[in-house]
Amino acid sequence: MADYALYRDVIELCEYLDIEDKDFKQQVYDNITDGLTDFELHTGAESWRFINEDEIDDIAKDEIQELVKDTYLYDFDFDKLWWIEIDWEQTAENVISADGYGHHFATYDGNEYEWEFISEMVKENYYIFRTD
Repeated sequence: MADYALYRDVIELCEYLDIEDKDFKQQVYDNITDGLTDFELHTGAESWRFINEDEIDDIAKDEIQELVKDTYLYDFDFDKLWWIEIDWEQTAENVISADGYGHHFATYDGNEYEWEFISEMVKENYYIFRTD
């Protein structure tokens, strides 16, 4: 059964983001109705990442942890220095509170968009980021 209210929300989002690609709109609709919480879609020239607000803090923590380890702690041997503990949740919270989600996730322009999709079948908030 088609969820016309949700599709209307998707169309409004795409108009706001200036995206005319019909396949993109359909993929957004399908991914939300399928319950995906983190997905990336592509138009001809752009890539966009959608992250559900219920998942974004955990995803940010994991990605920031990986980024910090790869960038600043690449030669740090956590097995040998087992007594050192990093509070990754606090680290991610510090990064997000200083720069917002867009700084980390929106690699194209640093912008973040928050969109609420509401219908009889779905009530979900997503953060949306352009990644290229």
